[in-house]
Amino acid sequence: MTSTFKSSASGIIGFDSEGGIIVHTGELLNHFTANRGMVNNVYELFNGYPALLEGIERALGDDFSQQEVKLDDRYFQVEMHKDYPLFKEAAVVAMFTDVTQIIKREQSIKGRCEQLLESNKELEQFAYVTSHDLGEPLRMVSNFAQLLESEYGDKLDDEAKTYFQFVIDGSQRVQYLINDLLLYNRACRAEVKAQELQGEDIVLLQAYKLRELIEKENAEINIESSEKIYGDIKLLGQVFYHLMKNAIQYNESGKPVINISFLNRSKHYKVEVKDNGVGIAKEHEEFVFEILKRINTRPDLDGSG
Repeated sequence: MTSTFKSSASGIIGFDSEGGIIVHTGELLNHFTANRGMVNNVYELFNGYPALLEGIERALGDDFSQQEVKLDDRYFQVEMHKDYPLFKEAAVVAMFTDVTQIIKREQSIKGRCEQLLESNKELEQFAYVTSHDLGEPLRMVSNFAQLLESEYGDKLDDEAKTYFQFVIDGSQRVQYLINDLLLYNRACRAEVKAQELQGEDIVLLQAYKLRELIEKENAEINIESSEKIYGDIKLLGQVFYHLMKNAIQYNESGKPVINISFLNRSKHYKVEVKDNGVGIAKEHEEFVFEILKRINTRPDLDGSG
């Protein structure tokens, strides 16, 4: 680290054990001595900068200290070395590196992150309120449409019955979208409760929920390897539920086959899900992962994207 600071230091101030300044480079003294005239002692020079004064004491006692200080409109990272070999006559050498651009960039990123967090919070609230408020009138439309069809169906011709069915199907479709939007909103706001899990247990639990679909389509689910992983069982369960359901629904092979493996790497977990379904065309790879987007809109398949 010393070589890095030596090559990039914006200035150096070396002083003896009494604080007398022996050597200095750059224009650092200008930041400290503005409107004060010439100063020859570092304790007087750093007066008003407690972090630097404390750094001197640490450097004299422990050989090394590091702190950050703002001078005028600039930010500096300061390293203080005791008995620095390049300046043997100095008891302590203070190396100042200008990190203004780094600090300002970090502040800008932090400010942007705070804005995004606030924006996401507002969007989540909007999604919840909108979904909740739309649900009740939509149910009313669907219920009354079904009631009308039931009470007056014998007085309607085939074309009118078809129109009623469009109303009922459309309102139910929107209700599904609202329900899924609420689920999505809850998942985004959910607290992640991570724990050690057996990968096989997650798959088997979701496969049980899909047992009717699996039996109907004669689907085969193979767990090739199942090491322990770390994650939220509820959120991971939702992922595997939809991956397996999609792999079975969107399949034209005659026998859906899904192969799943869990691998515990040194720094991460690798989970692979492979199937013999229709796949995703290259031109749809980004589109299909947008919220509430579907490539296949077959009426016989449920789901909202």
